[in-house]
Amino acid sequence: MDNVGMLAVLRAIIASASLLLVGLTLYTAYFGVFPDGIQRSAHLLLIMVLVFTLAFRDTFDPELAARGLLLKRLWIIVAMVAGVLAVAHQLFNFDAINSRYGSILPFEVFLGTLLVITLFDACRRTIGWPIVLLASVFILYGLYGNYLPSPFGHRGYSLERVASQIISEAGGSSVHRSG
Repeated sequence: MDNVGMLAVLRAIIASASLLLVGLTLYTAYFGVFPDGIQRSAHLLLIMVLVFTLAFRDTFDPELAARGLLLKRLWIIVAMVAGVLAVAHQLFNFDAINSRYGSILPFEVFLGTLLVITLFDACRRTIGWPIVLLASVFILYGLYGNYLPSPFGHRGYSLERVASQIISEAGGSSVHRSG
């Protein structure tokens, strides 16, 4: 496919994702929200598609240097697919994840980690490095806060617990059964 055809396809994806995002937002504003996991996942899925499709489209800008272009495009595709898969898992398995009440499967720890990596890249592309660094500090604090002196330290949380928070919770509103 030539560049003109590829740009037309990318424009169609951007327009479709944008219309779906606006439609979803207006629908939920008028008729009420879905359960938090579905609401968050549906919006995040469409936003991931938008961010990475826009990033892929930008690689066709003739003013960009061709150096590393193939690698950049490959990373964008991998990040979008990984992010969409992780969020789609949350969206389409909401009831199963919700019924486990904070307990997640081993592959969901992987999906949670994958989601954080792709979200960091999406945030870097849209907001910049400061938000990525801030989020990294808080995730590291959750994982390694038990090594900090009082009053800053806490008991520490496992990777599974942090991933569970990312995969199955909306702001830490439910109680976990395991540490």
